[in-house]
Amino acid sequence: MKKKILLVVGIIMCVCWGVTKSVTACPILADEMYNGHEYRVIKNSLPWQVANAQAQLSGWYLATITSPQEQAFIVSLIQSAQSYYQQQCGDNLKGLWLGGYLLNNNWTWVTGESWNYTNWGSEQPSGGSFLAISAKDNCGGGCCGNHCCASLSLGQWYTPTNCNCGCSCCCICGYIEEKSAPAPVPEPTTMFLLGAGILGIWGCRNKCHRNS
Repeated sequence: MKKKILLVVGIIMCVCWGVTKSVTACPILADEMYNGHEYRVIKNSLPWQVANAQAQLSGWYLATITSPQEQAFIVSLIQSAQSYYQQQCGDNLKGLWLGGYLLNNNWTWVTGESWNYTNWGSEQPSGGSFLAISAKDNCGGGCCGNHCCASLSLGQWYTPTNCNCGCSCCCICGYIEEKSAPAPVPEPTTMFLLGAGILGIWGCRNKCHRNS
């Protein structure tokens, strides 16, 4: 029920933000495969609820990280996106949303997967309800009023709580989305050979039956 409420709230926010069009209208900075899943880095500064709804409306979901191996892959994906973004825009990515959120004081993935692996930065989580990942080294370390960001390294997790001033890493500039890769479609030649093989076996069985 909580997930459905989050999605409905996100869709309403999408309408208010005017971003219900396909995410393909937003720059895709990286698109890679890992362990039967496809991952993309989307450059679009949105609240977590809107990014979550936007991804789901397009058949994706905000990425989850459930192992050190997947964490390492996500870091390499971010590095690819960072390199592309620097070449195209001359700027650095800072923070990217992941599919984690706080539910009844427990961190939860949008997919319902077990929350057994974490990669929190120093002094994290810091009070926010939604999960982000740092896209660069030596990010944060600034203060704004009573709020301070601990310095974060590339790939460390944190919870943005103030995106208006001071802490550069608190400013989310996009999100990472994920989906299961579709099963490969056999090539026509493969299908022809398979069909010919089946017909051959059927013909041989009929011939053997007549001769017996």
